[in-house]
Amino acid sequence: MPGNVIDLDILRPESRMVKIGKETIDVSFVPCGITFEVDDIVSQLTDVVLAMEKETNLKGEDAVRASAKSPLTKVAFELGVKLCVLFCSMSHPEMDEAWFMENTAASQVGIMSDEIQVALTASFKGVDDYQKKTAPSEDKGKK
Repeated sequence: MPGNVIDLDILRPESRMVKIGKETIDVSFVPCGITFEVDDIVSQLTDVVLAMEKETNLKGEDAVRASAKSPLTKVAFELGVKLCVLFCSMSHPEMDEAWFMENTAASQVGIMSDEIQVALTASFKGVDDYQKKTAPSEDKGKK
């Protein structure tokens, strides 16, 4: 590739496919058209998990498991479905909330939601890593 071309395709991760309800979805890449909405839902999910941790005095997955009978579990599930619907809507508009309720198990929604969160975090990290690699060095301008 010529030196005067900035290859932004290197920011796109390798495909990571999830099969759910007979549909195959690439969960490695968060399209920019939904990035901010995905980030908002992920932030809400994080807040729910923090509330579960406070409620149970446990951390992470332990808090989530211990909160099975808490109203927070339903809130987390609904946010997980919302996240999956939003994510799938770009390439599979038929995968709406009703589709998820009819074609998936709660555990599938949870795992897919986790994978989407990983993709979002990876996309932000990829941009940070790229900027660190391509940023002009302070030493280059000094003599």
